[in-house]
Amino acid sequence: MELAKKIIEEKLKRLDQQRADAFRSRKIENKKRYWKGNLLTKTRLRDIYGPLNPYEIIIYEELGTYADAAGYCFPSMRTIAENRHIDKNTVKFYIHALEAKGFLKIGIKQGMRGKRHEYWLLK
Repeated sequence: MELAKKIIEEKLKRLDQQRADAFRSRKIENKKRYWKGNLLTKTRLRDIYGPLNPYEIIIYEELGTYADAAGYCFPSMRTIAENRHIDKNTVKFYIHALEAKGFLKIGIKQGMRGKRHEYWLLK
């Protein structure tokens, strides 16, 4: 009987340790943020996003997920709005605000189905 209790206690201790290790590793992963392959620290984020409001940060990060190494991307405003659960007009407003602040450049191409916006991330 005592042997069975010891075995059960050891298994419970191992389970608790595994849970603690998994929680600790998840917590560390959540703290790490990358941008163009570089690990971002809080000071670097402050340097990059200092003059931006939260909506501009969200949209800029979303554009960054589509951008290539040169910073070129062309997601539609609808795609950005759906992915971040915000209104399309809000996306349009803050994309133009980002352009005015010098964080991106907007190009418009005429396609067969209408206009297509292209973006170049500058910072």
